[in-house]
Amino acid sequence: MYTSFIYVGNPPQKLRALFDTGSSNTWIASDKLKNSEELMQKKHSLYSPGHSNSSRVSNETIERSFGTGKCKGVFTVDDIRLGLRDEKDPDINNAVLIKDYKFLIMTEQTDILGVYDVDAIIGMSYSKLAVEGVTPIVDEMMQQKSLKNNIFAYSFVLKNEEKEGLVSDMTLGYYDKSKFVGDIKWHPVVKKHFFAIKLDDVLFNGKTYGLCKYHEGGCMMTIDSGFTYMGVPEYMNNFMKKHNLA
Repeated sequence: MYTSFIYVGNPPQKLRALFDTGSSNTWIASDKLKNSEELMQKKHSLYSPGHSNSSRVSNETIERSFGTGKCKGVFTVDDIRLGLRDEKDPDINNAVLIKDYKFLIMTEQTDILGVYDVDAIIGMSYSKLAVEGVTPIVDEMMQQKSLKNNIFAYSFVLKNEEKEGLVSDMTLGYYDKSKFVGDIKWHPVVKKHFFAIKLDDVLFNGKTYGLCKYHEGGCMMTIDSGFTYMGVPEYMNNFMKKHNLA
C-alpha cells in the first residue's frame, strides 16, 4: 500500500497516511478517539484540532465501512500539507498546500488503524464515492490550483530493488520519467467511481475462456492502492468454480 506523511493544521502536525484510490473521503485519527491513549502507546500519531489555530470542528457526524472495518467521525476544516520531509522543513512554502479542507476526524474506529498501521486514510478517488457535500482531496487540489498539472502518480519497487537504493513514491502534479523506460500506455477510466478501466480478457494458466467476451457489459478492473489482494466479482468467482479454476 502507498503510505506517506501528511501535515495537518497550523503549526503542522505530522501523521502517516494511506493514499487510497479505492475511496474518496479523508479520515484522520484524532485525540477525540475513544481509545486514543491506547493508540498513542502503539506509536500512532493523533491529530489534535485543539493544537491547531486554523481548525474548525463541526457537530456533523458520519459513519462509513471499509474493507476491514469501519469508522465514525466528525467533519472538520483545517489546512493539509503534502510533500514535506518533516514539520520543520525549510521548504514548507514549496509543499502542496490544501487550505481550509473539509475532512473527517475519527471519533471511533474498528479494525482500521491497527490493520493498516496508519494514522489517516486519504481518499484519492472520484466525487461519486464521497460523502455528499464533501470534495475529494484531488478535486480540491485542482480547484485550488495547487498542482502544476492535474495528475498524480504512483511508482512501486520490489523489496530486492530497495536494497539497490530504489524507493517507491507518489508524485503530485507530475510523473517521474526516470521511473520507467519507453512510453506510458494510457487507459480511459470507464466508470468514475473507482479508477475502473476496461479489461479485455482474463487468462487462466495462459488460456482464454472468453469470459469477458460473453459477460454482459464486458469486464472492468479497478486499481486500488489501499488493498493488497486481488478480488473478483461473484460472476467470475462462480465461473472459476464451474471450470475448476479456483
